[in-house]
Amino acid sequence: MINYYLPKQNVKNADAAFSIQHNGNIYALGIEHFSQTVSRGNPKPHSHPVYHLIYYVTGGEIRLNDTIYSTEPGQLVFISPDIPHSFFSKSDQPYSYFEITFTFTDNRNCPLTIPFGELLNKLFPYTEVPPLETPQSAAKNWCDKIESSFLNLPSLLPESHLNNDFGLALSAGLIELLFIVKSALRQQSCAEKSPSRVNDIFRYIHANFQRRITLSDIARSCNGNEQHLNRLFKKSSGKTIMNYINHIRIETAGRMLRSENYSVKEVSRLVGYDDEFYFSRVFKKITGIPPSKI
Repeated sequence: MINYYLPKQNVKNADAAFSIQHNGNIYALGIEHFSQTVSRGNPKPHSHPVYHLIYYVTGGEIRLNDTIYSTEPGQLVFISPDIPHSFFSKSDQPYSYFEITFTFTDNRNCPLTIPFGELLNKLFPYTEVPPLETPQSAAKNWCDKIESSFLNLPSLLPESHLNNDFGLALSAGLIELLFIVKSALRQQSCAEKSPSRVNDIFRYIHANFQRRITLSDIARSCNGNEQHLNRLFKKSSGKTIMNYINHIRIETAGRMLRSENYSVKEVSRLVGYDDEFYFSRVFKKITGIPPSKI
């Protein structure tokens, strides 16, 4: 685990260069900790009056209050102050995520505890993001930017971090990271409100199902995150992307077998299956009869 941590009681004054106003008070940014964690296990839920920004590199599980969420690569988790949380993995495989924790405190050292989404809207007031109550997916192009921002944070650490002062550069790096995150959320929210993303997936499938295509091919074509596009497509169509592809292929194969003089092997190849026996299994599973009986 790459880890930088300052015990709260030892942190120097918050960085007044980055502050926000709330209810007549000025709250200055203070960074406590950031890390790239590779771990496993099932720690008990805990809470503290700080903000957590989590970016998952691999899948894992997270408990927020009393709800457990399964996370996927490229997902963001926003933990507001005093929300009970824990990180763990249900499998034997370790999970990996980037994490940065920070506070905004006033001149009496009282922390700001508004929800994370409201905090982002105060920092960058020109566009709003929805409530951040569950893990959020980011499109692939934003995942790269977010991950690069996290990887760049250690280079912003001055030597003085050993003396409990993360420094102005790291504070600026965090603000830039939060801006990138909010931009990603805004774009994702707009994409979810528009049917165009799903229509792009339909068009790609119907243009390419005759050849071997994968979920990652579709994600690249539609400029999105695989898991998020799959969820968006299933919400619209009732099927996962790969299930829909199989149904389109089998419907096409059935018409070809009924109306054309093709062998099962030829049809399986023409609708995108390299393996005739796998095609036959899928065909029977969907239609209830083997293709040889058509």
